[in-house]
Amino acid sequence: MKLLMGIVLLAGIICLIRSFWERHHFKVEEYEIKTDKIQKGKKYTFVFLSDLHNASFGKENQKLIEKLDMIRPDGILLGGDMLIGCKNPLWDNAISLLGPLSKTYPIFYGIGNHEYRMKLYGEEYGDSYEKYCDILKKYKLHIMCNESVQWKQDLWIHGLELEAEYYKRFEKVVLTKEKMEDYLGEKEKNGFHILIAHNPAYLDGYGDWGADLVLSGHNHGGIVILPGLGGVISTQFTLFPKFDWGIFSKNHTKLILSRGLGTHTIPFRLGNIPEITVIHIEGTSSEDKKVS
Repeated sequence: MKLLMGIVLLAGIICLIRSFWERHHFKVEEYEIKTDKIQKGKKYTFVFLSDLHNASFGKENQKLIEKLDMIRPDGILLGGDMLIGCKNPLWDNAISLLGPLSKTYPIFYGIGNHEYRMKLYGEEYGDSYEKYCDILKKYKLHIMCNESVQWKQDLWIHGLELEAEYYKRFEKVVLTKEKMEDYLGEKEKNGFHILIAHNPAYLDGYGDWGADLVLSGHNHGGIVILPGLGGVISTQFTLFPKFDWGIFSKNHTKLILSRGLGTHTIPFRLGNIPEITVIHIEGTSSEDKKVS
C-alpha cells in the first residue's frame, strides 16, 4: 500500500511539474483554408489568439509578441476571454500584449463570456468593462460586439457576442439562424465570411447563418488531453467534449478551435500546450471570376 501511495504521489508531482512547464510555453498550430470565394492568387494570413485569461509569456508577453512578429500576419483575430472577468480585473498582461501589436497589425477583438459578464453585471463589476474598452479603443482595436467589417474587398470579419443563456452549464440551448440574424443581420452573399464566436458548441447555428470559417476558444482544449481520447472536460463540465481543439466541419462551414493560451479557476493544463493559431486563407477561383 505504501509503495502504491508513493507511486501515486510521484505521478502527481510529475504531472504538476509538467503542467507548470506547459503553462509557460506555447505552440504554433497552422491551418490552410482554400476557397473559391476569394480570387486565385490572393492569400491572407491571420493569427488567432483566445483565452489568454491575463497570462503572460515572458515579461509583458514579449515572447508572444516576438513570435507574432516572426509570423507577420495580415491581421490578428481575438476569440475573447483575454482577461478574467471580476470586480477588479487584472488586464495588464492583456494590454501589454495588445498595445504593442496594435501598432503593427489590425486587431479584431471578439467578445468572450468573461468580457460579457463584466458588461452584463454592472452592479457587481462596476464600470470595469467600460474602463477596459476605453483602454483598448486608445489602441484603435476593433471591438466586435455583434458587428461586421468588410475587409480587403472579398473578406468579411464578424464578431458574435452571445448572451449569458448560451454559456449555461448542464443546459442545452439551440442557436437558430433567426437568432443569428438578430445578432448580426443577414449574411452578405458575396465574399468569404469569418465568424469569431467564442463558444464552439453552436456550430450548427453558425453554419446555418452562412459562416465560412468559425474561430472559437472557450474549452481550453479540454484542460487535460489524453492521447487517442482528446480533451477530458470542457469549461461547461462536459466530459470528453465533441469540441476540444482542432478543425471541424459542418457542411460548407469549418470551425477552427484553439486550445487557448491561459487557464481559469484551476491553473492546470496537461498534454495541452497553449496555442497560437495561424490560419492561411488562399483563393482558388479564377482571376476574372466574380466573387460569390
